[in-house]
Amino acid sequence: TDLLALSPEVDPRTNPRNRCIHIGYQSVGLFPVRSGSEIIGLLQLNGRQEGRFNPEILRFSESLADNIGLALKRMLAEEQLNRLADELKRSNRELEEFAQITSHDLREPLRAISGFIDLLDQRHKDKWDEKDKRFVKFAAKGGKQIEELLNGLLEYSRVSTQGRRAMLLPAGLALKEAIKNLQKPIDETGASITFDELPDVNADGMQLTRVFQSLIDNAIKFRDKEKPQIHVGCQKGGPVCPPEADTQG
Repeated sequence: TDLLALSPEVDPRTNPRNRCIHIGYQSVGLFPVRSGSEIIGLLQLNGRQEGRFNPEILRFSESLADNIGLALKRMLAEEQLNRLADELKRSNRELEEFAQITSHDLREPLRAISGFIDLLDQRHKDKWDEKDKRFVKFAAKGGKQIEELLNGLLEYSRVSTQGRRAMLLPAGLALKEAIKNLQKPIDETGASITFDELPDVNADGMQLTRVFQSLIDNAIKFRDKEKPQIHVGCQKGGPVCPPEADTQG
């Protein structure tokens, strides 16, 4: 009775709210698009004839919706991975810039402090007692430690941001460049560095130089009272340290 009393404009039988019915579709299929247990979309298939969705088409449509869900999930994962890669590049770039600026801004006043300490030591060391000399020694040592920390910060930023494609290059050139970079501590300690003829290797030249530089620098730092005697050699295959090698050398 209530339906019969409605005017045609509001009667749902003559003016249905469903758009598909207005257009004239007789068959409508809705298939959830899932990502795991989460519904992330909806696949809608429409037909103008009744009974278009038989069991075979239903199974196919459900499989299609599942494949769409997998494709969307993969696409979203790739977008997130690309976004994280971009953020990592930006972070590495900012790290390198920060390290360069910090190293540059702090190195100059540090050199000035170390220079004045050396001048004071040269001018007045004959007038100082043992305690004064010890204080100056501590100050000079602290300055060197700060410089080493700055160098380490700069090296770390370069290693993590400037990795380049490996290519065939002479390892001897990388070693010579490392020795050149360490000329000051080599001269100060009277270190003797010898090396064999090194082969061509497949590597990043810049980082190979840093490897040699770190090894030689550590050999100079962690030494006994004798002048450092450092030799760089190589061998093809076999163990890194043969049993007869002197691992303490």
